[in-house]
Amino acid sequence: MSHTFGLLCLCIPLFSINDPNAFYYSCIALLLISSGYLVTQRPTLNLQKPEKWLLIAFFAYPLWAGADMLLRDTWDWNEFKEPSRFILVIPIFLAIRSIRFPLAYLFAGIIMGAVWAGLQGIYQGVYLNVYRAGGGASHVTAFGNISLLLGMMSLASITLFKHYKRPMIIVALIGLCFGIIASIMSGSKGGWISLPLLFWIAVDLLEKPTYAKRFGSTLVMLSVAIMAYLSSGLVQSRVDAVIPSLITYFTSGEIADGSVGPRLEMWSASWAIFTQHPIFGAGVGNYFAEKAALIEQGIVKSSIAPYVQSHNQLLQSMAEGGLIGVACVYGIYTALIALYRNALTQAKPIAVCGLMLAVAFMDFGMADGIWSITNAGTFFTVMAVIFAGLSCQTKTLTTPI
Repeated sequence: MSHTFGLLCLCIPLFSINDPNAFYYSCIALLLISSGYLVTQRPTLNLQKPEKWLLIAFFAYPLWAGADMLLRDTWDWNEFKEPSRFILVIPIFLAIRSIRFPLAYLFAGIIMGAVWAGLQGIYQGVYLNVYRAGGGASHVTAFGNISLLLGMMSLASITLFKHYKRPMIIVALIGLCFGIIASIMSGSKGGWISLPLLFWIAVDLLEKPTYAKRFGSTLVMLSVAIMAYLSSGLVQSRVDAVIPSLITYFTSGEIADGSVGPRLEMWSASWAIFTQHPIFGAGVGNYFAEKAALIEQGIVKSSIAPYVQSHNQLLQSMAEGGLIGVACVYGIYTALIALYRNALTQAKPIAVCGLMLAVAFMDFGMADGIWSITNAGTFFTVMAVIFAGLSCQTKTLTTPI
């Protein structure tokens, strides 16, 4: 049973952005075997306070979203798909916190997933001349963001497998490099902003993390960013467009590109909707209709009419859910971060990976409705409960292999 859980936990990061069908089947299999384990074995739960808050947050978001649509008579199963994932993954969390399996499975999947993504990025970008490589993900943004995250998570394997430190340093750095390469080939600049935060968190893997080491890691990150900028025409074109687009938008109000300008206008629309419905929001799934009304009134430009969401998780939740919606969405991030931080002393490699996941997705959400991307949303919810379950089952960490 433990090796079955281990293999499935290997498959999820491995296939996440490389083979979507295998990824979704792995998630379903993990859910089914977790549910079966809970029914047949009935493990004692004894939930601690951080775990209880996590379960409350995971229930609150879908319950609020479902109630909102029912009360407004706007029920849409497609809109409920995103919040429903948080209920579906609860059996996985409860099972993994109760069962021991070798962590070599999980980190093998993380490292191999990063390497596979990097190879796909090189193949698609260099040999197929694809402008923005998307690997096997459902969305190019998901490919770029998750590959970067997998690369950073690879570093945690060094701390976990202390008896093989020298070879693991090489293996982890290979995973990191290929993850960064995949991100570069995707041109997903929203994810690049998370690098300083991820390097800052990675310092917690050291025995004695200090602010000097954190600032040093930031300098390393800046060096990597400069090298990536100088060596990649795609990175240069994506980065160089940002400042002129910002200047044009804020000086003349015109949209000068197809990325930064439209996002700023969509964010403006989201804020306008929020100011009209500050407490309960305009309703789940109602952003598009509310934005269309703003266009008719001449408040925002018609060029953003085709966009169905605001490309910003915070502003989207403010527009559709008001302050209550924001509390539900960011309550999940808060509960996860609190749980992982609580596990830093006893389950450091897993807790650091969990912190990277939560903080990175908060950052990814600043440029996209990241949970609404099926590939990314499923990866986040499943990996979040895997890390949470392992963080609460510290005895598992004594058997990495």
